[in-house]
Amino acid sequence: MRKVLVLPLTLLGLSGCVTQTTYLGSEKPVVENKVDTIDAAKTRIALALQYLTSGNTTQAKFNLERAADMAPELPEVHYSFAHYYQTVGEDALAKKAYLKALDIAPNDPNTLNNYGAFLCRVGEYAQASEQFLKAIAIPSYLRVAQSYENLALCSIKANNFDAAEQHLRSAVNHNGQRQSAMLLLAQLLYAKSDLHQALQVLKVYENKGFISAQSAFLQYLVETRMGRIEQAELQRKTLLQTYPTSVQASWVRDNTLAQSDVEQLREQFRQAQIQALTNTTDDRIVQQPTIKVTRKVAEKSNVTAASEPQTITASGTSLRPQIASTRASESPVIAKTTNTSSNSSNTTGVVQFYEPDPTEVVFSRPTSLPEVTFSENTAANSPSSVQTRLLNPDLMPPSVPYHVLQIGENLFSISVKYNIKMSQLLEWNALKESERLAIGSKIYLNNPRISAQIQAGDSLLDVANRHAVMVDELMRWNKLTPDVALKEGYSLLVVDPTNYKL
Repeated sequence: MRKVLVLPLTLLGLSGCVTQTTYLGSEKPVVENKVDTIDAAKTRIALALQYLTSGNTTQAKFNLERAADMAPELPEVHYSFAHYYQTVGEDALAKKAYLKALDIAPNDPNTLNNYGAFLCRVGEYAQASEQFLKAIAIPSYLRVAQSYENLALCSIKANNFDAAEQHLRSAVNHNGQRQSAMLLLAQLLYAKSDLHQALQVLKVYENKGFISAQSAFLQYLVETRMGRIEQAELQRKTLLQTYPTSVQASWVRDNTLAQSDVEQLREQFRQAQIQALTNTTDDRIVQQPTIKVTRKVAEKSNVTAASEPQTITASGTSLRPQIASTRASESPVIAKTTNTSSNSSNTTGVVQFYEPDPTEVVFSRPTSLPEVTFSENTAANSPSSVQTRLLNPDLMPPSVPYHVLQIGENLFSISVKYNIKMSQLLEWNALKESERLAIGSKIYLNNPRISAQIQAGDSLLDVANRHAVMVDELMRWNKLTPDVALKEGYSLLVVDPTNYKL
């Protein structure tokens, strides 16, 4: 009877256990039936990420902690914790979690990729690129295209657009079906004004059977900038009819293209190019104008007045300079010639230096900014031509800044004064370097050719190509619509009137 009572108690005691070491009634061992803790931890991680996506950070952290208890040496646990910390804004803890994951498995490609994405987000671009490249170099890694795309995105944030293009092409080569990489490549090429290459990528995207609001929007922008108005209009209609509720359609419908990510990337590239030119150091040594001082030999007389030195300009004009104010230790001296003997036949003058009388010293006025004069609104094909007739009568041509040549000035001194390259001044004023300038000459300080006359049969693309500008720039500067009819004899602005200044 006791045996019958013990059996239920024994079974009751084992009902909560997970393992069984021997068969019932014998000492024969059996294979352990342990719960797979790794799979359980991964299940907890998946559940945590779902909670994190829905905004339930408390349950997300709870499940991650349970996963860490089950599999503390699983790298996925720690980089998932890092993702959680990123979401809640704890970057220091996120970095610590990534480093813990890499300490456990230094060559885990998923950890390396995710850590690279984190470093890029916090602005550590060089270190981020290093992590992406480590992940890509691992032979067993299957998400190479994704890491190359991440590397390209990081390069764009660092304004390294050439490297970004190379990485995106690598991403497409590794996975020709990756739509995001192809669209980002087309977007980058558009930003760099490589319109033909951008259109080619979009055609490959379309030939693979892909179509999206983003691709239609991109093709609309490319066709517009290339001056292909009919094709651009076709893409616009396709976008508005097929994807009427998309954000791309709203940008086109509301004429707010500048708010699009495509145009913002283009502006980022433009600003980066300007910054690169601004930061370029100029190691050239610019020679300052030289002043040649000569002294006249005095004629026979008991005492002759001090001969004043002449300033010889590059144009051959001589003038009497004023004596500028100097420090006390740098008192100017004036050469004076005398005749040693009135009866002497030797007419050679003897130089005697003396301190000038204070009344003879004239102080120059304080240096002020150079005065710039603006010309009247004239046609830019010739600075002296008649009033321009713009196609859009509501516009007025911008005034061209110029400088009137004064005594003692030359083209070099003007280039120094206004910080303009000599080559530009020569080009804008149709001058040769050896050419002499007359006093009162008008020197243009910006390109005076601000407009272009429309010829018979011209299209916007023809005008744009002749003057090395984009069609969309012509339309924006002249406030034109795509279906505008060009009229022979009228003119179009070929400079930005809002940004045309000295």
